[in-house]
Amino acid sequence: MLEARRRASGETPEALQGTLTATELEVGVAYDVYRWDSVGEAFSYRDAYKKASFTATSDTYTYVDDTSFQSNGATYYRVVRAA
Repeated sequence: MLEARRRASGETPEALQGTLTATELEVGVAYDVYRWDSVGEAFSYRDAYKKASFTATSDTYTYVDDTSFQSNGATYYRVVRAA
């Protein structure tokens, strides 16, 4: 809806930066951060979609994506236990 209004008003899409905050993590456990840019790709846990890996040092972790995405699109993130 917002994008339809932007197109109607002549506004151009803007680059956005994703920030993900994972909560309820277990300290000492390894996790991977995945990112997908379309529903068709989403939740395919291949290395091509892995953006970061970390070992939790607290119950919360914040990931700031270094790759922007356009405001007229969608990007999906998920943090999972490392295999």
